[in-house]
Amino acid sequence: MKMIFVKPARAGLQVPFPTLSQPLDADGGYVPRDQFTLRRLDDGDVVEADAPAAAPVAPAGKAAKAVTVTAPTPDSAT
Repeated sequence: MKMIFVKPARAGLQVPFPTLSQPLDADGGYVPRDQFTLRRLDDGDVVEADAPAAAPVAPAGKAAKAVTVTAPTPDSAT
């Protein structure tokens, strides 16, 4: 099913979505483009919006260094 990004039409408006099990976040969210969502759009409860830009990802060469941790051996215990 196609997903669309919607936001509440007005500040403070809580719009319940059965697929989310909670009200739609004030910043919006992806919901299925189904009869329920289309009805909310027609009623003016939500508006279709552009999704926020994804968070930047670190370049491949800038990855964090791996750290190796070794457990103490019985011989090294004092």
